Amino acid sequence: MSTKTTLGFKELKKELRDIVKLSKDNLDIKSWATELKLWIKIQGIKDPETIFNACLLTSSGEVQRVIEDLGDKDDDESDDSSDEESEDEEEEDDDDYKFPSLEKIISSLENFYGIKEDQNLLLKELRAMRIKRNEKIKDFNVRYRTLYTKLDKKRRKRIGVLDYIDSIQNNYEAWKKLSLKDDISINKAFKIAEKVDRLSVKNNSSTYNINNSQHNQNNTTSRFYPKRRNETFQTIPTNNKSKSQDNIEELTQKMKNLSIKTCFFCKEKGHYSNFCP
Repeated sequence: MSTKTTLGFKELKKELRDIVKLSKDNLDIKSWATELKLWIKIQGIKDPETIFNACLLTSSGEVQRVIEDLGDKDDDESDDSSDEESEDEEEEDDDDYKFPSLEKIISSLENFYGIKEDQNLLLKELRAMRIKRNEKIKDFNVRYRTLYTKLDKKRRKRIGVLDYIDSIQNNYEAWKKLSLKDDISINKAFKIAEKVDRLSVKNNSSTYNINNSQHNQNNTTSRFYPKRRNETFQTIPTNNKSKSQDNIEELTQKMKNLSIKTCFFCKEKGHYSNFCP
């Protein structure tokens, strides 16, 4: 026999006012169910009637009517089975009346609106998921968790840490770290992988800054002290320079001398041999 709730209608309505009502325009069944489950857990409510009424109070319009129909169907079944029973037996049936569970309500709503996803396809998709190159572990975990939470309890048990480790093979550091810890929970694996990824990014950033600093220092040094290629060919010693200048002057004087008339016979200047006296 179920235990009746101590909350009255007004108190129950007040308790549930912070939960966003589920409607055809706001058909986020997953979030609605999560909030309800959290409220039920915090309040420690186990009474099926209170849970059923909570579903009615946190829904509106067509959604509320679908939930009401679930209760009506149970009512019809109980009425058919009690036609030949006495009034005392009917009162006992009322006490033993079974309201639809929250899981049944959620499943019925998903079926009614055609949004229930194929669990086997979700399982295959999750096992085939792989982290992209250069993708952060934190971003990948958001995608992984989103798909993981869509699985029912039965199929979640089929996903272990080894499946998650396989999905992050492209991140070698995180994959290597988790490969040594295959006996932890999947949530713990998420945290470890994110921590390793953060440290890896930090170390890579530090290495880059050091290399960049050294590169800038080398550029500064080369700017003030440029390297000289073929230095012996580019730089002309001072002595060689003076000798070259003397050679040029000597050659110039010889050319001038050639331009002066000199006699071949008498060696006197001023006439040629043809006109020698």
